[in-house]
Amino acid sequence: DDVIETPLQLAKFIYNKVKRKAFKNVLDLGSSRGNLTYYFKNKIGLDIEDDYKNNFNKFICKDFLTTTKEDFEDLDIDCIVSNPPFSDLLSFQILEHSLKLFPNLPHIFIVPNYILDNSKNRSDDLKKYN
Repeated sequence: DDVIETPLQLAKFIYNKVKRKAFKNVLDLGSSRGNLTYYFKNKIGLDIEDDYKNNFNKFICKDFLTTTKEDFEDLDIDCIVSNPPFSDLLSFQILEHSLKLFPNLPHIFIVPNYILDNSKNRSDDLKKYN
């Protein structure tokens, strides 16, 4: 299993940084067990498997990269969070798709250090995916 769960200490740190915003409904992309949104009150999970759907107030079982705005139209989402897979460019694709679907919402993404590296390849990748 190559799933690496978000440590609850990190989830609590993030929650404490944004709790004053009083987000009503947080969408967790690639939610798995829901560690990233563990401390939020109203959480919507989205994952390709529904093994942990009961850990969320609402759950969407679908590949996020195939979703459209219609999949979320009856949900009052006000923040997007994700700890996307760090393989290849998948994390960039997930972020890009999320920004396309939710351009005016705050996004909190956990990314590996190398994504923020100043190397030429990473800079090109960042530009490619905005």
